[in-house]
Amino acid sequence: MKPVEHIICKEIQLEAPVRFLTLDWMHGDVHIAPGADPFIRVIQRASARFPLSRCFDAQVGSDTLSLIDGCKHAFPLGINFKRTSLSILLPPNVMKRITLKSIGTRIVIDNMDTQYLDCHCTSSKMNVSGHAEHFSLRTVGSRIACMNLNTNQLKLHATSSPTQLHGQLAHVQSRTTGSTLSIQSSTMLQSLDHVSTSGHMDLRIPDYNGFTLNFNQTGGRLKSDFSLQKNGEQHVYLDGTHPFQVQVRGGSLRLGKYSTLF
Repeated sequence: MKPVEHIICKEIQLEAPVRFLTLDWMHGDVHIAPGADPFIRVIQRASARFPLSRCFDAQVGSDTLSLIDGCKHAFPLGINFKRTSLSILLPPNVMKRITLKSIGTRIVIDNMDTQYLDCHCTSSKMNVSGHAEHFSLRTVGSRIACMNLNTNQLKLHATSSPTQLHGQLAHVQSRTTGSTLSIQSSTMLQSLDHVSTSGHMDLRIPDYNGFTLNFNQTGGRLKSDFSLQKNGEQHVYLDGTHPFQVQVRGGSLRLGKYSTLF
């Protein structure tokens, strides 16, 4: 069977200055990346049989570009969707906040540069790279992979969602249920606040700064590559500078030393 050839079914170029991008999407592929032009380009591709009435809706106002999946208007929801791809090309150093809501979507965000990134993913797959000063991520039944991520504040809520966070992280607050969380940071975490239920956390950090780990567990396990000095529920490494608070219910925590080999 020959693969279906996709053509451009809708395209816009937005020269009006906007600093906020919101996307509400529920199928197909989404790719957000830096563009070569001084304006925003949005391109949707699909087969020639894709109904034009189901192409994206775009609204501009209050310094915001809002993009909505035209398939949200289809009935019954989730049936007989034909796969499409959406490309959003952004000028450099423009976006202050990017807000994404996805269901059943494959999302790739390449080399982002924004102050705020807010994502709410359900039954989706997302790959992210780049810089976001504040990164808020809520996932249900999704797979998340963030590589070469640079963020100062990360807030994660993950349910049944394997999540990988690799890069340079500072402050991490995470809540996971039935999920595996892997964090590999080439810079020392300034703080960690993690609660997991029926999940595993693998944290790898550099071996040149101290931390104090408060580890509370109910049926949980701790394994560490660091030589920790135990004092009750506190586990201290070197000078104990950075505060780590971890609560595990029926899961485990692995503390490892960061290596470029991983």
